[in-house]
Amino acid sequence: MKKTLALALFTAACHHMSPEQAMAHLHDPDPTARQHAADALRSENMSPQEVQALLEAVRGEQELKARAAMMISLGASGAQEAKPVIDDYVMRAQSFDEQKYAGRALKYWMWKTGGLPKDYAFPEGWPYGTAGFPPRAAKGE
Repeated sequence: MKKTLALALFTAACHHMSPEQAMAHLHDPDPTARQHAADALRSENMSPQEVQALLEAVRGEQELKARAAMMISLGASGAQEAKPVIDDYVMRAQSFDEQKYAGRALKYWMWKTGGLPKDYAFPEGWPYGTAGFPPRAAKGE
């Protein structure tokens, strides 16, 4: 009960987390806390320190949703140093969910950097199954 209440309070508070608090929570033992911290960092104007904190945290992240949140936030940053990490994530994603999150990270990066207009209609499952990318994973894999 206490852990559930603490998690609920943390989840509510993460939307009002300062960047410094969010960066500190990227290394929290709780993967949900790390996920919320990465979500809290996602903004139009991420600082170089926030990008570096995400890059460092994502290197060792094993939990799917925390890693996905970090990658999507890196995509939203549009930082040049995030692109190779995102590309690697896209190419290595094996499961349907991993591919969904990896594709989202790449979309955010392309929108932020002007690679694609915001109203671009992505094909279902993009970029998987298109030239130069692995095949699309089946749902449930």
